[in-house]
Amino acid sequence: MFQLETGPDGTRSQDGLIEGTYLHGLFGNDTYRRAWLSRIRDTTATTLQYEASVESALDDIAATLADTVDTDALFATARRPSPVEPDI
Repeated sequence: MFQLETGPDGTRSQDGLIEGTYLHGLFGNDTYRRAWLSRIRDTTATTLQYEASVESALDDIAATLADTVDTDALFATARRPSPVEPDI
């Protein structure tokens, strides 16, 4: 499927309908993803911007946590020293 500096990576079925690779984040690249998808469908209407959508989702999670979790209490508990067990 790919030829990397370290050698080949991934595989493709003989009919070209199935591909697989271990490359992490491959479809996170908007340009590559659109080019790859354009082989199987029209991607002119695709407007997904992967990095921006991930950042937006993380911002939503952070806002929800800030609204629902008492972070001051959480940090205070985390900083509290553990009790010392007495010597017997």
